[in-house]
Amino acid sequence: MKRKYSIIIEETISENFEIEAEDIDEALKVAKQKYKNGEIVLNPGNLILKQISASDEKGNSVDWHEF
Repeated sequence: MKRKYSIIIEETISENFEIEAEDIDEALKVAKQKYKNGEIVLNPGNLILKQISASDEKGNSVDWHEF
């Protein structure tokens, strides 16, 4: 008999952005604000990691696996 499983797929994307600032703390603050405002947007084509996990109806699960 077939059972239902919950499958979770997680992707990590990365992109480099240049920020002008007085110091590294300000650069992080500016970057976070620009990201929040939609001024910094990551392209989905820069995938650096994808992983998958599964669990069943009883709560049994498997660890994350890269694929």
